[in-house]
Amino acid sequence: MTDLLEQTLEKMDFALPAGLVDRALAAATTSPVQSRAARRPWRRPRNLLFGISVAAILLIAANALTAYFAPRYGQALADAPLLGAVAGRREDRAERSN
Repeated sequence: MTDLLEQTLEKMDFALPAGLVDRALAAATTSPVQSRAARRPWRRPRNLLFGISVAAILLIAANALTAYFAPRYGQALADAPLLGAVAGRREDRAERSN
């Protein structure tokens, strides 16, 4: 497909602006210029930290909302080995130890 495009462009007759070829060759030898859209903003540590903290806050908020509206989920979360110490009630743990 590129061969057909090249052939079509070679057959076309149009006038180039003065100095266009020289500017294009000079630009090709220098390093490429990146637009703001082409940059990767998540490579910066501040934005990465911000993204991770927002994701953690959303996860905690979703769990809290789900535990409020679904008590069985909240109890299952409280019974979990690692999260249970954080999400469980003190009375529940005191009753289990007796």
